[in-house]
Amino acid sequence: MKLNDLLSSNNKTDKSQATEYARAYVRVSHERSAEKGISPETQRQRIESYARERGYQIIEWYEDLGISAFRDNSQRTSWLRMLQDAKSDPQTTVIIVWRYDRFSRGDDAQVIQRDLLRHGTRIESAEEGYYDPDSETGAIMMPLTWSLNRLFSIKHRNVVITNMITNFEQRDKETGWAYKNGGWPLFGYKK
Repeated sequence: MKLNDLLSSNNKTDKSQATEYARAYVRVSHERSAEKGISPETQRQRIESYARERGYQIIEWYEDLGISAFRDNSQRTSWLRMLQDAKSDPQTTVIIVWRYDRFSRGDDAQVIQRDLLRHGTRIESAEEGYYDPDSETGAIMMPLTWSLNRLFSIKHRNVVITNMITNFEQRDKETGWAYKNGGWPLFGYKK
């Protein structure tokens, strides 16, 4: 090998060794998330492990705690800031979430994913992996994933509303307090 060959090989960027810069997102809907094994700490640890395995460098963390990903994205200030940061920073190539439902459960998830891809940023799940939406597998998996996330939220909402109605119907006639369906009784009352 000649010296010229060595020098010219150093100028080439090897894609397999180039560091990818990631932004990481953690979200929980309510304070009881630890009971379901999806605490912010659990998500953070898994995302860090995933990034380390792939050689990604996380340049910023974003958290929305106690905020739904189903109804109103305007409440998710960290998420909105992350999207803007990722689109405006050409170094950002990846957004990592624990699971795709942490990113979005809304009906606009695919549109947001496409917009990020146009800016050179893909969304990856530390638990579910990555499917390029333009690949044959991704063309099936990503719309299905986003739809299932939305379906879960709709089903969950319907159960909660039904339980709220039942709880209201079972309220104490004297006080109007609805604690018979799992709520806390007023001070001085027994369950």
